[in-house]
Amino acid sequence: MDSPPNIVAISACMQRLSRTHSLVTTLLSSIACCLPVQIQVVELGEIGPYIAGLDADDALPAPVASAVTAIESADLLVIASPVVHSCYVSLLKHLFEFVHRDALEDMPVLLADCGGEGRTGLIVDRALGPQLDFFRVRRLPLGVHANDSEFERYDIAATSLRERVALAARSVACHFASGSGADRRGLHAIRSGQATPPGLH
Repeated sequence: MDSPPNIVAISACMQRLSRTHSLVTTLLSSIACCLPVQIQVVELGEIGPYIAGLDADDALPAPVASAVTAIESADLLVIASPVVHSCYVSLLKHLFEFVHRDALEDMPVLLADCGGEGRTGLIVDRALGPQLDFFRVRRLPLGVHANDSEFERYDIAATSLRERVALAARSVACHFASGSGADRRGLHAIRSGQATPPGLH
């Protein structure tokens, strides 16, 4: 790649001071330790008031339009959501209703969730994953679930969680080292008119 991968993280918690935000920050820091990256964070708490009640045909307010543009132009998405009563935040689903269905094709996505104990970790795969499969994304095989007990207030306290985060970060680095990220960039360039498909020169 000519420039560092552009990683866009979505923190789907309505408060910045939260375990979910801490998990996102730690994931991004761990990824940045593995490879050079550009990072942008979309805070659902900041754009949520603009999204609530917004219909698909409405003109997007500037903060929402900016978030959608960032999501669609990412080389990799990191999406982290709190688990509330075994559900992910509904506004997160609503946000993706404004993303073009073809914009995320083959985009690598790292999923994470935070909250509860034990089996709530299935939510990241069973709920959030299929929501994104509609966009034909490439879900990375290692998601990260964080239990409430693995935090000291809002800071990660458990060594086991830090190890899972580090493993996920290494999987991101391996993805780009394999050249898969370059394939995604090529597809994006073709769709945006910045490159010509092979065989059409």
